[in-house]
Amino acid sequence: MQKFEMGVQLEDVITGFKGTVTGYVKYITGCNQYLVSPKQDSGYKAEWVDESRLKAGKGKKIVISTPFGGNGPDLQAPIR
Repeated sequence: MQKFEMGVQLEDVITGFKGTVTGYVKYITGCNQYLVSPKQDSGYKAEWVDESRLKAGKGKKIVISTPFGGNGPDLQAPIR
């Protein structure tokens, strides 16, 4: 089970790196990680950070909706 939801703001307690959760991966070894994406103008790129290093940050949860009302690509697969 994920500790944090997609779209919430997080901070790495070791480096202070801050951003929005845009991905999550659960490994068989238990070293679960979150893809933390900073604001575009920050000069940094998204980083995978271990779950144990993260704490909830300040800011509103970001929700992105697709035209078809769910996760995944914005376009439906072609129908044959």
